Amino acid sequence: MKKKWKYLYFLIPITILIIVLGIGIKNERSGYRKVNGGYLYRFKTENYKTVYTEEFQKDRDKEIEDIKNTRNYSFQNSLMILNPYQTNTNSLYLYFKTSTLSKLRYTIHVENSNIKDYTKTLYNDSDNQLTTEHEYLLTGLIPDKVNQITLELLNENDDIIKTKTVDIQAGSLLSNKKVQLDKEDVESKEKLANGLYAVLGNDSNKTYFLCLYDNQGVIRSEIPFTGYRADRLLFKDGLLYMSVGMNKIAAMNRLGQVEKIYSLGNYEMHHDYVFGKDNSLLILADEKDADTVEDLVLSLDLETGEVTIPIDLKTLFSSYMETTTLPEKKDQLDWMHINAIQYDEENDSVLLSSRETSTIIKLSNIYNEPQIDYMLGSESFWKDTEYKDKLFTQIGDFTLHSGQHSITLEKDDSLEDGQYYIYFYNNNYGWSLTQPNYNWTENYPGIGTKNKAEKGDKVKSQYYKYLVDENNRTFELVDHFDVDYSGIVSSVQNIDNNTVVDSGMTSTFTEYDKNHKLIAKFDVLNDDLIYRVYKYDFINYWYSD
Repeated sequence: MKKKWKYLYFLIPITILIIVLGIGIKNERSGYRKVNGGYLYRFKTENYKTVYTEEFQKDRDKEIEDIKNTRNYSFQNSLMILNPYQTNTNSLYLYFKTSTLSKLRYTIHVENSNIKDYTKTLYNDSDNQLTTEHEYLLTGLIPDKVNQITLELLNENDDIIKTKTVDIQAGSLLSNKKVQLDKEDVESKEKLANGLYAVLGNDSNKTYFLCLYDNQGVIRSEIPFTGYRADRLLFKDGLLYMSVGMNKIAAMNRLGQVEKIYSLGNYEMHHDYVFGKDNSLLILADEKDADTVEDLVLSLDLETGEVTIPIDLKTLFSSYMETTTLPEKKDQLDWMHINAIQYDEENDSVLLSSRETSTIIKLSNIYNEPQIDYMLGSESFWKDTEYKDKLFTQIGDFTLHSGQHSITLEKDDSLEDGQYYIYFYNNNYGWSLTQPNYNWTENYPGIGTKNKAEKGDKVKSQYYKYLVDENNRTFELVDHFDVDYSGIVSSVQNIDNNTVVDSGMTSTFTEYDKNHKLIAKFDVLNDDLIYRVYKYDFINYWYSD
């Protein structure tokens, strides 16, 4: 009898342990786990073709709302969900309520001396950024690390009301991107501009990723797509607009939920898009299975989702197109290769960058009857066409742009009416498959003829900035400096008196100070090229400062 009780005493703790483990397993399967500082949920990873559908996003939002209603979440016992809408790999959703008006600041720390702490004050939609219902997406968690997250409730004077620390084990990146890039500090001691570098990749038929890196070259966000890069990020009315597939545009809120998916139907985008007139997007696009490519501009109505074609370059440049040649082994004629667009709302005009002709084109009256306003390009290239009279006169002795990318329109109140700047990445690359008889090296001294510089090559690309004077129909080079050579892709961006440069074929990006001295250089290492790198501060989206 004593032996039976002895065995019974032995079985009781084992039974309790099994029950506890069973509850734990059940909770893990359902996505729930109690952690220090609150309740942590994890959702099963879904296929990203499913994620970027309105049905999935609405269903996931309902699941999150149901979880929010299961209990009263406080600052000390918050609701936390890793990557809530499957749109930001190592992000953390946070929800709780407070009895007093406050805002939230957080700091991420990991045990790695090479990775500095990441501190941000979070943005919310309340007046003066003070609220009693707190809902945020914390970005910046380091993959494959225990992230020590310090949360600080602040009052209107930024005094700390309460604080706590939560340890979160972050998962792995979905991509093969580097967690920390090689960084080279060089000539200038000036500060880097505030923000995150958005490393935008190249075309792919597979899942692609937008990666955001901080000023130390540390990854702070990984956003997956369904087969195409994001050409740029656009912000409006609390939403982030970006391409997430060859013919899909997503509108994402600050919590990571995709509120709207836009389809371009029988069209596929390429290279660029910008906001246009009356809550629309202007998008560079192709028609599927057409005889020509990269010669259309679509207008996407963000209210209705309707797609129209305000600009067809085949109509505007029909006689020039007849002079072009379809290269051997090519099925479609890439005769203009438009790679950038800028919209001027003051007069409903656009600037287009044509790589194939090394020309910057202004079109006016684009929504009614588009017309060629002017062109910035070579007289030798256009001399035998009816468009030569559209060329503005070059002021000064400098080599014209060639193969340019990433044009940006810059207005300045100090200039006269009719004057403005255009700056861009001058690839200094001469090649035109559809005009094989044009001699680029003869007409452009020092021009490059390769996609990528080889050892010993002295060729350079440049940052170029033109002053355009529509009154006198002239343009002049008012600022420039040499950068690493890249025959194709690449970008430049002026931000906070600095200039961010992506020399795409080198797989590096750089930031220069106002005197064009190099502050830092980052090496992406595991990519063949980088399409663009733009820097964004995400203020009034994720962050308030």
